[in-house]
Amino acid sequence: MKRVMCVYLPGWPLQRLGHEEPALRQRPVVVVDARAARGPRVVLASRLALQRGVRPGMPLAEAQALVPGLAVREHDAEADRRGL
Repeated sequence: MKRVMCVYLPGWPLQRLGHEEPALRQRPVVVVDARAARGPRVVLASRLALQRGVRPGMPLAEAQALVPGLAVREHDAEADRRGL
């Protein structure tokens, strides 16, 4: 008998980055889609970034204006798959 399990991990890219780069855990971080149609867009934001007004879908330039020193990482779907 086959079994199927569905797992929903909406924050996985940020969790993976936190494991790979522990220093990011204490900083505001965003994961961006650099290939978005109208320039880089925020895909995910850490709790610290969210508290400072950054939101998914926001242009990267706007997020950086809100949070000086924002850590920016490009979304890497393949690394996310390998990490799982």
